[in-house]
Amino acid sequence: MEQKKIDELLEKMEEEIDEVRENSLYEKETILEEYAEMGIAEAIYQLAELERYELDNNEYAEELYNQAAEKGYPKAYWKLGIIYSTPKFAGGYEDDEKAKELYEKAAELGCAEASYELGEIYNSGIGVEQDKQKAFSYFEKSAEEGYPEALATLSAFYANGIVVEKDIEKAFELAYKAYIELNNRG
Repeated sequence: MEQKKIDELLEKMEEEIDEVRENSLYEKETILEEYAEMGIAEAIYQLAELERYELDNNEYAEELYNQAAEKGYPKAYWKLGIIYSTPKFAGGYEDDEKAKELYEKAAELGCAEASYELGEIYNSGIGVEQDKQKAFSYFEKSAEEGYPEALATLSAFYANGIVVEKDIEKAFELAYKAYIELNNRG
């Protein structure tokens, strides 16, 4: 499907979802299913989000995340990474190596959230040798996309002089940007 047609369908999908936002989840699910059947990766991803977080259907959500990932949707790889990093008792796989691979793929595709997760992995040494410099690089990449958690973490790096020269002014600037971004989330 050509990009112009996909963009038109996405715009129409968003308008239809807005119309039923106050209506039942069933209607929202029906609209997303319609667009997902057309093979639109974002619709597949949004349907997975609905299934996982509003309808508590984790197995189907995982299947949908995989479908969206196969279509190259970055956030789908990120969400699969979250599933793989989640402990088994909580419904995940507890496979840090696989989670890291999925985060790396998502980050390569420009997913700020995945870059942040990679920063956390290296900052904490989860399944890898702890590497504050590498963590900083991933947090920085995520922050460039305006991800508030990364901005806040970088603020702490500057405030405490972790792998960078201590810079309270820079720390304050980053903390303020994080605050603004969090407020813009709604």
